[in-house]
Amino acid sequence: MKIGVKKDLCGHLIRRYSCLCMIISLSFLLAYCAENKNLINDKDVEAVRFWYIFKNIEFNIPVTNCGYIVRDTSANKDTIITDRRAIERYITAINRLKPSKKHINYDLRVTSLIRFKDKREDLMVCISMYNGVVLIEDIVMKEDKHIIKLLDELLYDHLTEKDWTPSFLLEE
Repeated sequence: MKIGVKKDLCGHLIRRYSCLCMIISLSFLLAYCAENKNLINDKDVEAVRFWYIFKNIEFNIPVTNCGYIVRDTSANKDTIITDRRAIERYITAINRLKPSKKHINYDLRVTSLIRFKDKREDLMVCISMYNGVVLIEDIVMKEDKHIIKLLDELLYDHLTEKDWTPSFLLEE
């Protein structure tokens, strides 16, 4: 009788251990899927529109509202990017970002609106060109210096100071 009890107890423990391993594996899988559910597929993106302010303009207070960059037409430029390679690079950079758990100061200089091919709502992404802080739908993401380099290349590098000078200040 003792041998049968030990076998039953051993079989019971093995089943419980196997069940526990499956539950833990499933929870890791679900956590991974939940973390990646907000990833953007660059093939679903039709275009990205950028509004951006010259990096050397200083404001009395930091720009913390994405809409200000769009509305301030005297100090901003705008560009629509439809090049597949540029969209792929930008979306890849956005998808790499992780939410920040700590408070980070930022001064926004770029607002982008990601337009999708289907009827999904556009996604607003705002970037600080000083420290690489990104706001995605008002969620502060961790700093990313790579996105500063990418936006410099896409938006700023080809512009001269003259491009930023208001037309009324240019001598003709």
